[in-house]
Order: sequence, then structure tokens, then C-alpha cells
Amino acid sequence: MDHAKIARHLEAAYDLVAPSLIAIERGMMNVNFRVDAGGITYHLKCYNPRLCQPDRARRALEIQESAGRDGTPVAAIVRNVDGDLITTTDGGFCALASFVQGRHYQRGSIPEPAARSMGETLGKLHLSLAARAEPRPYEPPDRSAALARLERALAVAESLPVRSELDDRCCRVLRHKIARLQRRSTPAFPGTFAQLVHGDYQETNLLFDDGDRVAAVLDFDNVCLDAPAAELTRTLSLAFKDGEALLPEADAFFAGYRSVARPTEGEIALYAPLRAYLSCLSAWPIEPRYLDPEGYQPRWDRFIREPSDWWERNAERITERLSRAS
Repeated sequence: MDHAKIARHLEAAYDLVAPSLIAIERGMMNVNFRVDAGGITYHLKCYNPRLCQPDRARRALEIQESAGRDGTPVAAIVRNVDGDLITTTDGGFCALASFVQGRHYQRGSIPEPAARSMGETLGKLHLSLAARAEPRPYEPPDRSAALARLERALAVAESLPVRSELDDRCCRVLRHKIARLQRRSTPAFPGTFAQLVHGDYQETNLLFDDGDRVAAVLDFDNVCLDAPAAELTRTLSLAFKDGEALLPEADAFFAGYRSVARPTEGEIALYAPLRAYLSCLSAWPIEPRYLDPEGYQPRWDRFIREPSDWWERNAERITERLSRAS
């Protein structure tokens, strides 16, 4: 990506003087830069136009601004000279925001205070986003569309003239999910509701300050209507699950969430069954590997792991543990 060309766009669009750019080696979908101009530091996100459209990005940034006004720690969006949240560039579009100082934690090494702050912040964010649209009864994704998509991906993978070890692993994952979906119908989750959620709340999208409090929630690009329970259990699975066990810090995370969002015991009882079902419905990044090979990025290979039905096998134990967390 041409830094000089981007700098010229920033000068014109944001009235910045001689901005300098340093690439930030984070982010799975888009390209990010630290921008220094006039003694002020900014964060620039250059969107991948294959994965995100301008209207969707603009809506996500509006929601980020709204969450910030409600007290969720987020980076402040910098509007361009036309008052827009995004700016068109030669290769797509970008957005500028304040640069938040903080640290990232790796999965498996999130300290207990940081884990609790993660939970509290997610609870506050869910309450804020719930106010933007009327919550509605939750309808879980239908199994038939997911089943057809997974079967298409498997057919492509199995048809390769030469399969690598990673391809074989992908086939095992796809067969496992397909078999689980074939054994069940779309379940009901009574009392569960849908609202706006962040869509990708995990440690990679959080910055922590020196006191292990969340300094900023990043990347609202995947904001969507979904069950808060779905987002909560996804975060547990991504950030606090190690092999066949939930890490001890999972208790602090859920205790923090519970202290703010106040889920009922009935809602908690549905967490594990909901996550067990949702875990069957998609296989990222395996699906784009075979169904959208031009958009696939080899760095995603490391996220392809052996199949697991951990949430289903441990549902009662998980529910009991979360019920005790306080």
C-alpha cells in the first residue's frame, strides 16, 4: 500500500499537516496505520472493499460513536472536512480515529482483573446497544442454509486433486459439523432475545490500560442483530477456553458481565446449549478457503483446528460453573 498516496488523501480529507504513517501489524481483515500529524497521533483503518461496503462501515462507526457517548471506552472517530465518517481513497475507503494507548493480552494470558473488566465492559456495551433498537425474540439461524453451505465447502475440499494435511483437517471439521447438524432440527431458545451486539468481542479487539481496565473496545465492523448470549459465549470460547477446559479467568470475566447485565438463571441455563448449536453452523476460515479462495488469506491457516463438541459434552458442568460465578 502506497504510504505517500494515503498521506496525500489524509492531508486533503482531514486537513492534516504532513502526516506520517506507520503500519500496525494487527487486524485480520483490514490494514491499519498509526498516523502522526501536527503533534497528534491518530489511528487509520483502510478497509478491505471485498469484505466491507462503505454504508456498512459508516453504520458501524455511528454505533461506535453512540456507544462512546454512553460511556463505553472507544476511540473517538475523526470526521473528515465534509463531516463524513469515512473517506474514499483510490483503493477503497478509510476511517480516522483517535489513537488509544494500551496493551493487548494474548489468549491464555489475560489476568483476572483484565478478564473481569472485559466482562463488565461487555455488559455495559450490551446495555448501550440495546437502547438503539427494540430487542426482539431470538430466532436461531436455520440449520438448512448452514448445512448446504458446509456441504458445498466439503465437496470442493474433497475434489482437490492433491490435498495437504491442512485440507484433510478441514474435511474432518466440515464432516463433523455436517453430521451434528444432520442429527438435529433447529432448536428453540425460549426467553432469549436479539439486539445489536458488537459482533467480534474478543481480546484482539480490546486495549487495556496499566490498571488492567479496558481502555478501548475496537473494531465495530461486525456489529449485528444477535443474542447477547451468543456473543458472550463466543467470547468465552475464544478468549477463555484452553483445549478441554475453561480457564480460571473465565469466572472473573462472567462475574464482571453478570454484575452489569444481570442475566437470569434461566438465561444462563441456555448459554451452553445455544453455543453448542451455533458452533455447528459455520466453519471460519474453512468456508472462505474453499468457497472464496481469492479472498482467503494464508495467515488464517492457524485458526483451523481439529473438530470439537466440547460445549455439547460439558453443557451441565459449564452451566453450574457460570451460575456460581460472582
